[in-house]
Amino acid sequence: MNKLNNKGFTLIEILAVVAMITIISLIAVPSVLSVINTGKDSSYEVLMKNVNTASKNLFEEVEYMDGTIYHYEIDGSKKGKIIIQDDEQDKYITTNLQTLVKNGFLEGTNDSQSIINPQNNEILNGCEIKIIKVIKDNKISYEIKDLSRNDICPSTND
Repeated sequence: MNKLNNKGFTLIEILAVVAMITIISLIAVPSVLSVINTGKDSSYEVLMKNVNTASKNLFEEVEYMDGTIYHYEIDGSKKGKIIIQDDEQDKYITTNLQTLVKNGFLEGTNDSQSIINPQNNEILNGCEIKIIKVIKDNKISYEIKDLSRNDICPSTND
């Protein structure tokens, strides 16, 4: 008589394993995506704090170094010295994030020294910002306004 060689898995066993893997994936994938998105949001918050700190430092350097800080175009070319503007209420500087990178106040996130938004991977170097020094009740504060009006650039509202 011939004996059957019954090595291997039955169809039912394979389907059971596939069903278990599917159920585990349905439970795990949303959790992993949530953790990834939370990490991206946290990275964006850290980036915005760094931009705010770098902007304050740039303003102070320009104010006290008597114009030895240069403004840079998006392509990295030097445009000219940064000058503090003065309106009736506040002093301010208009610049971009590329200037913060080129002057060493902010570190780029890759070899090309680009500032990349961790939420959507958009390059932020061209973001035009206005750094305003506000003195009120003998206290100094800074505001950063997005002049690009494209909702991807940093401001103190972020």
